[in-house]
Amino acid sequence: MLKYLDTLIGFAVVMLAMSVLVMIATQMISALLGSRGTNLRWGLETLFANANLASRAEARRIAEDVLTHGMISDSILSRWRGVGEWIDPFLKRLHLASALQADELVATLRQLADGKYAGTPQAAAINTLLAEPSPGALRQIDLLARVVPAGSGAFIQEEAARRLSESAGKLEEGFHIALARVSQRFSMQLRLWTVLLSCTLAFSTGTNSIRLMRELYSNGAFRESLVAAAPQVERLADKVMSADAKTPQDAVAAVYARALKGALESAKAGIAPPASVASEDAAREWISSNIADEGLRAAALLALPAAVKQELTNAAGSAAEIRTILTKSSFDLLRFGWAGPFGEEWPGVLMTAALLSLGAPFWFNVLKTQANLRPALAKRTATDRKSS
Repeated sequence: MLKYLDTLIGFAVVMLAMSVLVMIATQMISALLGSRGTNLRWGLETLFANANLASRAEARRIAEDVLTHGMISDSILSRWRGVGEWIDPFLKRLHLASALQADELVATLRQLADGKYAGTPQAAAINTLLAEPSPGALRQIDLLARVVPAGSGAFIQEEAARRLSESAGKLEEGFHIALARVSQRFSMQLRLWTVLLSCTLAFSTGTNSIRLMRELYSNGAFRESLVAAAPQVERLADKVMSADAKTPQDAVAAVYARALKGALESAKAGIAPPASVASEDAAREWISSNIADEGLRAAALLALPAAVKQELTNAAGSAAEIRTILTKSSFDLLRFGWAGPFGEEWPGVLMTAALLSLGAPFWFNVLKTQANLRPALAKRTATDRKSS
């Protein structure tokens, strides 16, 4: 039994190590492409278009104006404009804010209506949208009028005024719905990147899961070396991501949460950060909203970019360290692959891609569970040998 468990542990070590490499690449691509900001732009664009604020093209322009507004986006790349015809569209993605509150959206739209769009049809449409009450509140008032006895007009008016004052407007209500769709869309993009990079890694290295399992089962030295490397790989995986992470999005959020924690400690803010932060811009927003002291807030905002860079550097260093550990354990990603004809190898390589797409959090939990079982099973195996 111990041999079977060690085979599974060795396999989980390799899968976790490769999944962490995929996760690190996903984090870097997401940050490089400004995925959170572009998804938020899509959400606002859809919200404005569905609210008949403007056509789809105009809604996109208004969404970009909101997310690049100086009050919303404090991207360090904002000053890089007009660099070149081919570079500007890419940089524009990085100018977009990745975090936005409903009250910030309302305030920014009002500023745009009174400033940049003043005197245009867009300004009138924005002001009309901002003045519209929540459809949910109107429905409650309509239902109230149907069930309250006739002659209670004063009561209905008072109740209607109270419900309208307590409810968000049509824009805010739609914004909260749009944010839920944005979160789902961002999660799906991370999942797609995870699958794509898993396939790329599996087929570029030719790692064959079927052959790997056979090798682990038949080669005791190879199996024992990977089992011995399990604590190191588990420690590095825990360093790169949160132990509580269950999805690639959770793992990315953990990176920015650690960066925020480092920035707060550097500024001596004396406040605990949240468990997860969606992006660097979301971390800035959290600092601006939760640190009242102006000096401490400025110090934390100043320290944040360096903290994020350090986290990404640590992740890159962890990737190199993982490969070193695997190489010392007789497993080299660049050598353990495509040993036979493509027709014989591709089923096992395809299986590797499918297993890697499950994500590093999945393999972290699998390895942790198996490693916890091993001491008891090893003790039982030793006892059985003595008794026999």
